[in-house]
Amino acid sequence: MPGVKDPHRPAPQSRLEAVAEMKYVYLPERRRQLYHGLASGAGEIPDAQPDAAIVEIGGIRTEPASGDPSEQFLQLHNPNGYAVDIPRWALRGSIDLFFGGGTVIPAEGLLYVAADRVPFRGRSSFPNGGHRPSS
Repeated sequence: MPGVKDPHRPAPQSRLEAVAEMKYVYLPERRRQLYHGLASGAGEIPDAQPDAAIVEIGGIRTEPASGDPSEQFLQLHNPNGYAVDIPRWALRGSIDLFFGGGTVIPAEGLLYVAADRVPFRGRSSFPNGGHRPSS
C-alpha cells in the first residue's frame, strides 16, 4: 500500500553507514558469540593449544576385509583434553597429504584419513560414514 512503511524492512543506509554498523555493532557482537558462546556459555573457538600438541597414529587398515583398496584408511587420535588444530600439518611417505585450514581433531577424538572417502563412508563395518563404534 502506498504511504505505509513496512516495519520488517530496514531503513535505507548509505554505504558508509552500513560499513560502520558492520564494524562497530555486528562484528564485535559476533566475536563475543564465537569466544563466549550463545545461550550455552560454550564458545565455538577453542582455547589456544600448546606448541607441542601430540597426535598419535591409531589404526592403519591397508587390507580391508572387503578386499577393496579404496577402503584403506589411517586413524589419527588426539589423546589430549583439548582440540588440536592441524592445518599445515602433513603426512609423508606412502600417504602424501597436506591438511588444510579448519582441520581440527576434537579433544580425545579421532580423525580418519581415507584412500577414497566415498568407498570409506560406504564400508559395511566400523569405521564408516555416520556410525559410531558399538560399546
